[in-house]
Amino acid sequence: MNNIHGLEVGQKLVLAYRGEVHGEAVVTKLGRLWATIEYGDTWKSIARVALDDLRVHDDDRLYGEVYLSREHMTETIEAERKRRHLVRCWSDFCGQATHYRLPEGLTIEALQAAANLIGFTLPTQEQPK
Repeated sequence: MNNIHGLEVGQKLVLAYRGEVHGEAVVTKLGRLWATIEYGDTWKSIARVALDDLRVHDDDRLYGEVYLSREHMTETIEAERKRRHLVRCWSDFCGQATHYRLPEGLTIEALQAAANLIGFTLPTQEQPK
């Protein structure tokens, strides 16, 4: 079972779309991969939620997300914002590293320390024959 968030039938969730709260949803059914939720004040609607990432699918389209609470929503959105910023910085760093000359004063020790931090391995120095 992929219910890593521990959802239960009857549990209330925060329904959001692009980080904006759209109301409350209630879990009405749990399966192996999906949960069924009911949402809406005047007209009740039904949608599926993927149990692994809590994304809401309505008529086979991605509709939004559900969160366990408003705090969970804030934490998740902030973590995703930080992850995207890191990816952007990494991409920029890689682009600069491949398009610029070797920086003055760069040592193999400094490069090895950076490689260790990232988890890269550098080639060993070839021994003269």
